[in-house]
Amino acid sequence: MAALRAFAFVAVLLGLAALLLSAPLPAAAQEQKLSNPTGLKLTPGHQSLTLTWDARPELNHFIRWSVPGSGVWGHISGGGGLPVVAGQSSYTITGLESGQRYAVHLSASRDGGSNGPDDSDWVKVFGTPADHRTFSIADASAKESNSAVLTVSLGHEAPAGGLTFTVTPAYATGAGKAVAADVGDVPATVRVAPGELTATLSIPLRFDGEDEGNETFTVAIATSA
Repeated sequence: MAALRAFAFVAVLLGLAALLLSAPLPAAAQEQKLSNPTGLKLTPGHQSLTLTWDARPELNHFIRWSVPGSGVWGHISGGGGLPVVAGQSSYTITGLESGQRYAVHLSASRDGGSNGPDDSDWVKVFGTPADHRTFSIADASAKESNSAVLTVSLGHEAPAGGLTFTVTPAYATGAGKAVAADVGDVPATVRVAPGELTATLSIPLRFDGEDEGNETFTVAIATSA
């Protein structure tokens, strides 16, 4: 009987130990997962994206970015993302490819280490750096003996050194079409200055003394940049 009682006592102790091991930790001892960053917004720049979010001064944030589907992440630190100073609410990623779509991820951390147990999940937004090579030219009209002033517009500020376009007029025959004799010297190029979005192209129109209706011609611009 003594042996049986000892066995039962050991079984009770083992059962108590299992119960203690399976019991949840007090709430204060549990690591609380952070809420995800909010207010994310991406603003495109030339070969850059500026990420902004709602500031939380007690938290560090971490950023990483990639071309969707590439599996290649861009960041500086080896801890999972580029660290951003606590309380900061914006960061500009530079050196990106204009016109390429990027996925940008942001997470938050209390202890300064990304991907730690108290980090938030990575939150993802998409953005495409603006391409200054996207451009347009607006229509213009003027009377003979005056100049038609056309505006060249870029999709983003011209880069350092500006952006130069070649100018090529095109004429057609038929009613309502201007010929080369109706137009003065057309500038060979038009240049958008560094940091600017627009430039004007002035084309003189000759007076031929004839009573006629409106006539049109086209101007093409191109750049190799």
